[in-house]
Amino acid sequence: MRAMRSRIAAVALAAFAAIFVPGFVTGLAAQSAAAQAAAKLYPIAGTVTNSSTGETVGEAAVELYSLSNLSGEHSRELIETAEADSDGRFALAPVPAGKYSLSVSRRGFMTANFNQHGTYSSAIVTGKGQDTAHIPFHLDPGAVVRGTVTDDAGEPVENARVLLVRKVNDLGLGERLQTNNLGITDDRGQFAEWNVPPGTYFLAAKAFPWFALHPTQSQLQKAVDDEDRAAMTALDVSYPVTYFDGATQEDGAAPIEVKSGDSVEADISLHAVPALHLTMQLGAGPDALGRNQPMLQQLVLGNTSFSNSGMLLTAMPVPGSPGMVEFTGVAPGHYTIMETNPPGRMDLDATGNQQVDTSASEAMSSVDFRVRMADGSPLPQPLSLTLFAGNLAEQLQLPVPANGEAHLNAVAQGQWNLSANGGRLTLGVVSIQSSSPSGAEPGTGAGNLPLADERITVKDRPLTLTVTLAPARTNVEGFAAKDGKNEAGVMIVLVPKSPEAHLGEFRRDQTDSDGSFTLQNAVPGQYTVVAIEDGWDLDWAQPEVIGRYLKAGTPVTVPASAPARVKLSAPVTVQQK
Repeated sequence: MRAMRSRIAAVALAAFAAIFVPGFVTGLAAQSAAAQAAAKLYPIAGTVTNSSTGETVGEAAVELYSLSNLSGEHSRELIETAEADSDGRFALAPVPAGKYSLSVSRRGFMTANFNQHGTYSSAIVTGKGQDTAHIPFHLDPGAVVRGTVTDDAGEPVENARVLLVRKVNDLGLGERLQTNNLGITDDRGQFAEWNVPPGTYFLAAKAFPWFALHPTQSQLQKAVDDEDRAAMTALDVSYPVTYFDGATQEDGAAPIEVKSGDSVEADISLHAVPALHLTMQLGAGPDALGRNQPMLQQLVLGNTSFSNSGMLLTAMPVPGSPGMVEFTGVAPGHYTIMETNPPGRMDLDATGNQQVDTSASEAMSSVDFRVRMADGSPLPQPLSLTLFAGNLAEQLQLPVPANGEAHLNAVAQGQWNLSANGGRLTLGVVSIQSSSPSGAEPGTGAGNLPLADERITVKDRPLTLTVTLAPARTNVEGFAAKDGKNEAGVMIVLVPKSPEAHLGEFRRDQTDSDGSFTLQNAVPGQYTVVAIEDGWDLDWAQPEVIGRYLKAGTPVTVPASAPARVKLSAPVTVQQK
């Protein structure tokens, strides 16, 4: 901010000196053309409107952030705030040529950056030939989803957990469920989520009956008399996870369509049902539970931490039955049983009391990782590896200590993609090598383009992998044009040569107001840059989808030397969705 103010002050000083200081004009003329251009200031002004009605939005708060100047210096710093007038018009102090982020907020509307699509937006680019004095800024009215959770008697349920999820396609691999809010009802059983973006949502609620008891089978057998046993049984109840509008199975959940400015009422009624008792035979010996600690997990709308928390219920030993354990208080529903020794898992539809036969469990394997940097430098900290299924339906995240040795005890068999995250440092997978006699057959980088196949295959035996990483430091920069004119607000995708093998190496951006883009932190390799108009809901990471756009895209190579930037020599052609 001080740097920006000093530039503006320098312009004012120049004007003062030109009038009062003899010979200053001669000295000013001797400055370079670049210095004179940097001293020129450009306006940023426009009008805020309601995206739904087209009406102007008055008294909106406007914030301007510096992003970078034309010499390539990067920063993000709040440099000015303003307020739109009653007609929605705003005007900020003129600024030097550069890139700026414009953010607008108003009570009752979604706070947004200019031309925002999800997490992407267009920067305002000031400079010669850029019209930044008539910026149309559209704000979406905020929506609210509210409701009340009640019990069988119609009484409010306090401290019920409410999960609101949105159907999104933000990762290019098809629609998925994204948690929008995980809230708790108040003492009136009410919940409310404000400023909900437009979209399709699902809602679920879960609570525990305040009066419930969950005795074990042993405790029931030890009841003093039949009357006591009947009283204990009557209180052995649970609330199943309940979805809007009344279903207790996820496939029966009713979608909630939310539009800008909507106020949606979505009440949920919970009904107590007899709690279930599940028993499992873990093996012989009094320490069977210590060697194998089973966990009961329930996946609700893509969220494992919602129903009864990730580690759902604790198994209790059954007295007089060595190796036998019991889960109590189980509500009917679909669960996954996880075993630790040996690692395994199985799906279970719990509909009644039963002994679970785990002989059909799917065996899981352990995976050891030895992680290193390609140049021999110390591993960045924090550092984590992520194993994810190709459709992102399942993800396993593993922190990696400074010595580079990490272990996953239970990984399901099948094909996984591997990516690495070094905190603020973006990392690429240079190679994956298996030291196991069989199992994964990962790819390795070849020649001067060390871009590894990120897929590994886990089989029914332990696996040891050596993973080599390298920083991804190269920015790919260019412009997108339609009919010979640079186009703003277009989705840009950096597509790796083998998309199915390199899901972690896709990069995306949105063109700025002058049609420019910067695809950040690309890993060395061969790519194609494509520009797609209104392509935000495409499955852009699916090879069969993005393949339709590659022929008209622009090939680009990021060399192994990893320069700071690679600039495209010609604009990328904008294609229709």
